[in-house]
Amino acid sequence: MYFNFYLMVKKSFLLGILMAICIMADGYQEDQIITFSERRFPQLETILENPVSVIHQDEQGVMWFALDKNLQRFDGVFLKTFLERTDSTLWELGSIMGIIDVGDDSFCINMVNGILMFDCKTGQYETLITKKEIQNFLKINLQPTINKIFYDTQFIWIGTNVGLLRFDIRKGQLAGFYRIFEDHQGDHNNIKEIVSAGAGLLCISTGYSCHLFSKETYAFSNDILGDSIQKKFRDLCIDGDAFGNIWIGYGGNIYSYSINTKSLTLEINNLIETVTGKTPDGNIFNVDSVFWNSAITISKIIVNDDQKLFISSKKHFIFYDPIQRTLNTIFSTPEKSLSKGDKILDTYIAVEDEIWISTNSSVIYCLTPNKYSVQFIRNVIEGYDDIFGSIYNMDVFDNGEIWAGRGKGKGLIRLDLNKKTLDEYPADGLHYEITRRMVKDLSGNIWAIADGGLIYSLDPVKKKYRYFYCPDTVSQRDQWLFSLLMDDFGYLWAGGSGGGLIKLDKETGKYQIFNNIYSNSNGFHLNPVWQILKLKNKELLIIGSQEVVQLKIIPKGAEDGSVHYHHEFSNYLGKKIEEILPNVRQSKFITGFIDSDLNLWMGTDGAGVIKYSRRINEYRYYNISNGMSSNIVKSILEDNYGYIWMATDKGFSRLNPVEETLDNVFYWKDSEYSDKQTDWWDGHIDNQGILYYGILGDPITID
Repeated sequence: MYFNFYLMVKKSFLLGILMAICIMADGYQEDQIITFSERRFPQLETILENPVSVIHQDEQGVMWFALDKNLQRFDGVFLKTFLERTDSTLWELGSIMGIIDVGDDSFCINMVNGILMFDCKTGQYETLITKKEIQNFLKINLQPTINKIFYDTQFIWIGTNVGLLRFDIRKGQLAGFYRIFEDHQGDHNNIKEIVSAGAGLLCISTGYSCHLFSKETYAFSNDILGDSIQKKFRDLCIDGDAFGNIWIGYGGNIYSYSINTKSLTLEINNLIETVTGKTPDGNIFNVDSVFWNSAITISKIIVNDDQKLFISSKKHFIFYDPIQRTLNTIFSTPEKSLSKGDKILDTYIAVEDEIWISTNSSVIYCLTPNKYSVQFIRNVIEGYDDIFGSIYNMDVFDNGEIWAGRGKGKGLIRLDLNKKTLDEYPADGLHYEITRRMVKDLSGNIWAIADGGLIYSLDPVKKKYRYFYCPDTVSQRDQWLFSLLMDDFGYLWAGGSGGGLIKLDKETGKYQIFNNIYSNSNGFHLNPVWQILKLKNKELLIIGSQEVVQLKIIPKGAEDGSVHYHHEFSNYLGKKIEEILPNVRQSKFITGFIDSDLNLWMGTDGAGVIKYSRRINEYRYYNISNGMSSNIVKSILEDNYGYIWMATDKGFSRLNPVEETLDNVFYWKDSEYSDKQTDWWDGHIDNQGILYYGILGDPITID
């Protein structure tokens, strides 16, 4: 039986997506996304003090972890240690290099100096063969090392540094020795990988070459890589599929070899550069850098029954669908210094598509698949890839209209997903500015903010723009505006990076500045202003880096019948961030959201999310320690079921605030942008509960 691992997620890392295309009932395409949430087990973190070099799952679904010279069994709840090095024979066998199943609840353990047969139920083991016995069998004056073992019915095939050995399990003895080349010197016969190639064949790889081996004639083929590939790497890796193909990782490239047609095809060139958008950069990442080469060199390939590839380097774990030709990053190790980057040691695809990953920082990651429905707008409205590539942010209004703000001074576009149409409204008063937020007034005009301290409006009927620039906020259009909101009195409020708080009368174009720089703050002192929110009592909340300010707008009538407004500012929380997060240094509020129960959610740039209930004066904290994908939170939304969605720099985290359970949804897209993230404050929801994200050039909707 398969054990259901049920413990709570503790923290998560950068994860990605697997894509399969399906057709929605109304006729347009929807992407069925298999995402991965991470399960973390406190038992593993406290007991596994050394890095896990080998991960394996037995026939009962139990996980086994090899830690240098001992073996740990983990059933999802308890860890138990095996192979304690108390006897000299076991100690002399050295570190564990690999584990393979041989049936009947047993597996073979490949160690540096020998091979063990291990009973999973009893924990008993026996030594099958030692390095000394191999040396006596070979009768050559070389020290053999056991690199890889492969089980095939009656025989264990042993890849060594001097050639291939065949061990007969029934007879308990070596039965053959085979060399690719007669020369014993160098790495020509140093066998690193052994996989099945079907039809009585094995595929054997060295660090530089790849050969087919006949189990009937015991003969090796010529190098299937041929002479067309420059042999400059040492980390060639292989796996075979059920369709007669051998998949080969060599350097940073992926090749496929058809056994039937004897043809070699370059599938992917520079894999890691393709999926990350990162290339060696001058003195930081030069081509001779050990760190860079370990990051881009493919170290392992796993092919599942559906001919889908899981590809590992020392830094990344990537999914590749050769049919759809889609690449998605599932996992990346945390960034450290160039010389001390955390590296992937082993990966394993368990039953039910769970992915287990170990790194040299003694961390075990368990990634479990979940399915969500995501619609890439480029699949609905086709032929506008250049326009979609410039989208930064989307807003959805009550009537279902979808508007998108663009970068590169392109202004606004309107989308209709039902009609599959796109209307472009070219801007003539923008230069390089990015449009980030939009609101709609009662006349149907769209109001937006852009970098450079610009507030502008668009009349969609006349296709006419009006621009409002606040020259006394900052000079030379250096201010970046991030938040825009229309209050219940019809005034626009905007805030940004350097000019304080702006109030604009959209009818007259007159504006009022609340800013300490110009001594006209009226009690307001936040700078910058990250986000402006609306309370139900016509009051506003303004999110600054260190505190949240409440704004009361008090209308007062004059003798001439006009209405003036008095503004009162106060600290909504009664505290600053250092009092709310006393143990977190240099963190700041960056985004906010007011949910349907009037709780204030505050996202930070490094401490996760804080939920504040003013009714009971209670703070609750959510971060990577209890399951979030990252501590950097870019936007927060509430869906129609009451779940809280948090866009982070590493994907989306969804929180059930009642049960306080978290699951993580990660998206990794093909895009002209190398960072492939949501923009700050990007995230909107329509009346049907569909979420909208601009995703920096590849907009999506999430059901």
